[in-house]
This record gives sequence, structure tokens and C-alpha cells, in this order.
Amino acid sequence: MWNLHILATTTNRRPSEIVCIADRWAAYQFDSAVCLVGVTIENALQETNEVSGKLAPRYTLSQILDEGFRLPRPASAVDALKKMAAGDKAVRYHKVK
Repeated sequence: MWNLHILATTTNRRPSEIVCIADRWAAYQFDSAVCLVGVTIENALQETNEVSGKLAPRYTLSQILDEGFRLPRPASAVDALKKMAAGDKAVRYHKVK
């Protein structure tokens, strides 16, 4: 799925078009699944941890693509907002200018 996502993104084609799915509903479902997997992997690759005062990638691509790998369950948005309001430094966010 990851390779198909990369190929579809690079060639600007729908994954269902690349694998020749003719049925429109099946093609939509397939494209949605490939997109979900691809975006999830891309987002996980962007996650960082602070190590010795510097930001380091939280996961490697080989970790993410391992069949036994599972992303941690995200905290709820309400919990994150409460932590931000309390001034918790563990919650990272970007201020919009």
C-alpha cells in the first residue's frame, strides 16, 4: 500500500487507475484505503521526540513498515487542550501568526 501511495502521488494518478479497478465504487473504496494508509505513514514519519535538547525522528520508515508495528493511540483533543491550558510543556503546538 505504501509503495502504491508513493507511485500514485508521484505520477499524479489514482491508485485504482494504476491497478485497473473498473468499478467506480470499488475504485473509490480502494483509493480511500490507500490514501488513509499513505497519510498515516507520512504523518508518523513527521513525528519527533526531543533527545538531548534536539529533535529526532520518533519512528523510522523500517519501523513503520514492519508488520508488527502499531502506532500509539492518540490522546483525545480535549485532553491535549487541557494540558495546553495548564501550560504543560509536553504538548507541542504551533502558534498561528
